[in-house]
Amino acid sequence: MTFTQTVKAELLNNNRNLSPCCKTVFLSCFIRTMGNIEITFKGFGFSLSSENLATLKFAASIIEKMFGATCSITKEDGARLK
Repeated sequence: MTFTQTVKAELLNNNRNLSPCCKTVFLSCFIRTMGNIEITFKGFGFSLSSENLATLKFAASIIEKMFGATCSITKEDGARLK
């Protein structure tokens, strides 16, 4: 297991009691390292990319709970996973 995989596993296993500020920091780091901000005429948004499905699901759950946004997880070929 690589260092990155170890860190992601620890974050996912110890996330039950994260405070809102810790969740915001997690999202900020995740978007900064594995995300793209998208600006269009309709507004703005972002996309996240990871090989770790559990990490994407965790980020999506934080976004949905904290901001009420709808998230979808898709594979590169466009197939929806969530």
